[in-house]
Amino acid sequence: MIDADQDQSTGPAIDGAPLRRIAAAAQAREAAQREVSAAVTAARDAGLPWAAIGAALGISRQAAVKRYGC
Repeated sequence: MIDADQDQSTGPAIDGAPLRRIAAAAQAREAAQREVSAAVTAARDAGLPWAAIGAALGISRQAAVKRYGC
């Protein structure tokens, strides 16, 4: 595993803060994706139509079904 604070080539140590920021953002994105998926499931369980779910997501009904449907 490469230490984010040390450039493994032959250069000097690098500031790992930007890499930690990237990792934190990626984790936040994954958590947000799980939350959206759970919210879509709850909306479907409540009987909401795919058109409404798609509108809330800013995508078409068809795209919502393709991404979150069965």
